[in-house]
Amino acid sequence: NWDCDIEYNAFLSSCGGQVQIPADYGVNRATIKLNKKCNINDNTLAILNNWWSQATKEDLSAGAVYKDQTQKEFGVMVNGATKGFACSYSNCGGSNGELLCLYSAKPAGGGNLYTKAAGAVCNACPAGTDPCIGSLCTPKVYEPEPGIPDPKAEPQPACTTSNPSDDGMTHDMQMTARDMANYYRNLVATGWAEDKKGYAPTAKAMNALEYECNDAGKDAKTEAAKCTAASYTPTPGYVLSSYKVRNLDLPRAEVLKELSKKSLTRV
Repeated sequence: NWDCDIEYNAFLSSCGGQVQIPADYGVNRATIKLNKKCNINDNTLAILNNWWSQATKEDLSAGAVYKDQTQKEFGVMVNGATKGFACSYSNCGGSNGELLCLYSAKPAGGGNLYTKAAGAVCNACPAGTDPCIGSLCTPKVYEPEPGIPDPKAEPQPACTTSNPSDDGMTHDMQMTARDMANYYRNLVATGWAEDKKGYAPTAKAMNALEYECNDAGKDAKTEAAKCTAASYTPTPGYVLSSYKVRNLDLPRAEVLKELSKKSLTRV
């Protein structure tokens, strides 16, 4: 699964960025030329094909053993334990760039990359949660670890307590919620939010929102856990809005987008 938190980690860590990469992540990187004739799609595909071609350097018929001296990038790509990954590229200065791909798990040198099938391919997937689709165990709901969106990717959530965070959100989810809320507030402030008779009036001094996890986020998670409740009680001094979905396979980011759009339609 493409993991947006891992993608942001890759972006901030590329070209010698100071944001650390979790120690147990798999890491593949390559230099790319970003000149005027650069086609980033073709360049990326060429790099991926080069990594994949390392499969021919070893005989895997007896077992897919990871040999990092000859199959470093290939092994990271096919590591069976990996659930999430993402790539990003950056301009490192001039025409020099870097493609950086991060994976939620890395293989151990000399260890098996995956378990060889004794019978049918993909016959050991937990069908109730991760059915076999396209010969791969595919989770209905992506979670790098059970019950935790992504406990390792950097930056960490904007909370005093992380892994998991007090509000159950990743950094990417928190920033998505904040940015979408401010986007719609900007529409109202600039007079572009449609109301019943035209457009809402412009605002003289509407504040930009900051994400407050330790109190508001923590209390929101407590209320959200009451899934069957007909209504929710806001913390004194706060107001509360809520939105329920029945599609439990909907990505969390999509739920946030639906909530923001629904809130604006009430103008």
